[in-house]
Amino acid sequence: MTLDLQSAAGRARLGAQLETADGLVENLPIERLEALGLTPEETRRRWPRLVHVSITTFGRRGPYARFRGHALQASAAGAASITIGEPGRAPLPLPVSQPDYQGGVNGAIGFLLACLARERSGHGQHVDVATADVVAFYGGITSTMYTAQEIPWRREGHRASRSGGYYPYTILPCRDGYLCMITRSGHPWKRFVEAMGNPAWTRDPRYQDRALMGRDYPDEVDALLALWLEERTSEELLRICRERGIPFSVVRDAPGVAACPQLAARGFFVEIHHSEAGALRYPGAPWRFSKTPWRTDRPAPLLGEHTSQLFVEGGLWEASDGAPHGAERTAEL
Repeated sequence: MTLDLQSAAGRARLGAQLETADGLVENLPIERLEALGLTPEETRRRWPRLVHVSITTFGRRGPYARFRGHALQASAAGAASITIGEPGRAPLPLPVSQPDYQGGVNGAIGFLLACLARERSGHGQHVDVATADVVAFYGGITSTMYTAQEIPWRREGHRASRSGGYYPYTILPCRDGYLCMITRSGHPWKRFVEAMGNPAWTRDPRYQDRALMGRDYPDEVDALLALWLEERTSEELLRICRERGIPFSVVRDAPGVAACPQLAARGFFVEIHHSEAGALRYPGAPWRFSKTPWRTDRPAPLLGEHTSQLFVEGGLWEASDGAPHGAERTAEL
């Protein structure tokens, strides 16, 4: 549905929709909400049962409440960026706009919890989600290591930072890509050494203490492993590690994900027919329900595709009246 919130008719139709809606989800600057009369205080007064969800970079409270931002700022403010990248170089943002996606997930969870609370109280409430808070929460040990022990996290590039010290917990290149190795306990490391044919360097006393290897000279050991890994493909390494019970994962690229047999077996990708784009494969749901399986039977709507339908169903205008002029333009927010 599209509405022109610059017009009185558009604002009136939005208000009529909110009379029966379960929730309002927005990410507008607070001054825009004030101009539209849609602040959390105002929506609570006008629609007491409405669950109002705000998903912004810094939230609706605190000294940064009126600051604007995007995933880049949330990644930096939540201390995720400082952990990503090579030591001595600039920090990097979380990839593929993860703060926005995870902010949306947490907004949905908050909305459902507020709906559950409404069943008991009869009243809606404001759910205030800050994506910077979400990133800081997901950082987990990043924050608690400092608040509990005053140990700041540091970037270590392809290697897990401060993960306990034991080598290896790292990503290394092979012939056709990269692999993630987590053979920190004794038995998997021993089996991996055997898979390599027990090279002479593994018997050197310098490479017996894996805590020292992980803490003091991991790059040196990486170079030794690379001599063996770079001669083998990721599929060869996957087979070797599976046969020996060695923790290991191929680092897949987008074509690898699209062709992944595990995702195919779970029916992850689904084909959806779109009126303009035709048949396309889309990522599906990441979960499976045993009794009520997830499905989709229609594509994403075109801009304003259902405006007329929703207005008719909501009794806001008669189908015989023609298009709802003055309320169908996209709002400039």
